[in-house]
Amino acid sequence: MNPELRVWHPFTQEALDPAPIRVTKAEGVYLYTDEGRRLIDGISSWWVNLHGHGHPAIVSAIAAQAAKVDHVLLAGFTHDAVEELRECLRKILPASLSDIFFSDDGSTAVEVALKMAVQYWQNIGRPAKRGIVALDHAYHGDTVGAMSVGATSAFSDPFRNFLFPVHRVHSAYCYRCPVGKARATCSIDCVDKLRRLLEEKHGEIAAVIVERSCRRRCMIVHPVEFLQRVRRLCTEHGVLLIADEVLTGFGRCGKMFACSLAGVEPDLMCLSKGLTGGVLRWAPRSALRRFTTRSSAGTAPALSITAFLHGNPSPPQLRSRAAGFSNASLFSTASTDRRDSSHTACRDQRAPGRRRRPIDRHHGRNRAPRGRPGLCIRAST
Repeated sequence: MNPELRVWHPFTQEALDPAPIRVTKAEGVYLYTDEGRRLIDGISSWWVNLHGHGHPAIVSAIAAQAAKVDHVLLAGFTHDAVEELRECLRKILPASLSDIFFSDDGSTAVEVALKMAVQYWQNIGRPAKRGIVALDHAYHGDTVGAMSVGATSAFSDPFRNFLFPVHRVHSAYCYRCPVGKARATCSIDCVDKLRRLLEEKHGEIAAVIVERSCRRRCMIVHPVEFLQRVRRLCTEHGVLLIADEVLTGFGRCGKMFACSLAGVEPDLMCLSKGLTGGVLRWAPRSALRRFTTRSSAGTAPALSITAFLHGNPSPPQLRSRAAGFSNASLFSTASTDRRDSSHTACRDQRAPGRRRRPIDRHHGRNRAPRGRPGLCIRAST
């Protein structure tokens, strides 16, 4: 007789953790358990659900697409679902992001962004530019490349010898400033380490990867001036900027994307989590126009392959595309700016004397694995 096949739950140590909660129904913001309890999904199932569970528009779109065409590969094929979604995302994404590449999850979105950045420089005859710069305290996912650009921790320690080296610079951790300054009087001095690194080694560096909110064990929300300075330095020294918007994209910061708050446009943007409204796994990422143009321009050595050879059968799952299209359409009927204003009003009405928790309050295992990803890339200027 075969032994029992057990589910291996993520981020769980069976000998220490309580038994998982069995959910029998999800609707709106609520999860219903087999014990008759109603729970608020306070972390929106690892920060992927935007419009509530079982939103009728998204559910109907998935059912209609499954009845029409359930799945077809995107290599050498296309279909109405992906074209409709492309048109819808064009209205949402920054205008400078001209191409989109589809894959499967947020961690993979980061992997693809790193590969694209390195291959871009190789394609234009500058193969020495292959180094990556990452921030202290960063979290970009749990695959090998994403762990490499993330901060070292107990999560990545078992694989330390498996990761590739990166240049590490300060994040804007204002609550515990890495250079000992106070936010009220500093001039974003924490970016100086990046400035010195790029001045010295820009000829060896392909890209800098940043998050608007670093989150290995806590939430570190960078000032907009930090992102603006990083963008400026990357432009001055000819280095690509990768913005990981897997957590922050699709309205979670009030604007549609966190980069919009700082008024910056990255060269590559990784998206995920909220892309399908949190209903299905899906990963679109896009490519720079200058990358796609020069990948076939014959600038690389003769007989070399300059096309971006990455893909798998999952990305073109049409049900995910239908969910993504419906999700993006819902944003056209609801203003994220209005939602941000409502949040600010609620925050300002909090009870007098109530203390706000410090920005680096730790939350144990409430980390996010990578969700529904995408990667967008900037057009040449």
